[in-house]
Amino acid sequence: EILTEEPDNSGYVPPVRLAQAVKWTARDEEEHKDCPKETLIVIKHFKAVSKVTWHTKGDYFATVIPEGDHRAVIIHQLSKWRSQLPFSKSKGQVQNVLFHPIRPFLFVATQKNVRIYDLVKQELTKKLQSSCKWISSMAIHPGGDNVIIGSFDKKVQWFDMDLSSM
Repeated sequence: EILTEEPDNSGYVPPVRLAQAVKWTARDEEEHKDCPKETLIVIKHFKAVSKVTWHTKGDYFATVIPEGDHRAVIIHQLSKWRSQLPFSKSKGQVQNVLFHPIRPFLFVATQKNVRIYDLVKQELTKKLQSSCKWISSMAIHPGGDNVIIGSFDKKVQWFDMDLSSM
């Protein structure tokens, strides 16, 4: 089982920016009295987490910290108990993130746009412009070809990824 004991991370030193943002610990009876006994791992973040989303393969998940600026999105890997900060600059207040169900893409919704990043190339591949005042939610079709966003101004917009361009 992945989560029964802490992996060997000897020699790994997280970057300072990351070490200040998250801390992984195994559940400890004394330290985590407020956690249910089923809790295996506690990942302490530097600010409140508003959203969590799984990658379809299950080893990765991402968290959203809206007030985190350039640390608003953190990607975590369960098997290694490691995290990474994919962005060095803030491109607006992040509302939601989702992994593409098939390809190595990360969808990042800010207040007005959805940016799609290639996780392998580590670059922006597309930017979806919405006519919404403030994006509230986002969903990706299981095939990955369609994205739907919802907004606080009562709109839902559907994007066909095959038709959209950068």
